[in-house]
Amino acid sequence: MKIPNPKEKEDIENKIIDWIIKDVSDRLTVTKPEEAGAIDLLIKKKAEYAEKPKEKIKDNIFKKIQIFGFSKKPGTKEIKISVNGQIRSAKDDALKKDIDIAKLQDAKNVYLLFVFYDAVKQDIEDSIYLLPIEKFKKDADFSEFLINKNDLGQTLLGLIESK
Repeated sequence: MKIPNPKEKEDIENKIIDWIIKDVSDRLTVTKPEEAGAIDLLIKKKAEYAEKPKEKIKDNIFKKIQIFGFSKKPGTKEIKISVNGQIRSAKDDALKKDIDIAKLQDAKNVYLLFVFYDAVKQDIEDSIYLLPIEKFKKDADFSEFLINKNDLGQTLLGLIESK
């Protein structure tokens, strides 16, 4: 097991972003926070626009402009992810990581993402753990949070929509 250097950590985060947006048809936006800290990725659902009911339009320019300016405000639902990646050096390596829970105490909707990164293939391994910070503090068995990387985007979309 090897702890990633800053460039490898960025490669891991970028690969995770690729897997998040892969199967969600542009329904999520993934950004990195402006300030470096315990949160590595911010995921939001993209804005949905409502159509204004059609009405008779007179030749008044103001009414034409009013139709084009109508939209619904995007929701504020957001998931914050702390990426905990490691580079596997042997097949039987275990994922070990020290997590400073104090940095994540006050944040809401925080999930920990544990992944192994294959530096040769430049990809994360298929099995990843995505678990809420509350469960991490309480439980020792995380097997229910094991998902396939192909399902990452849909899982996050479902979490955002259920909030």
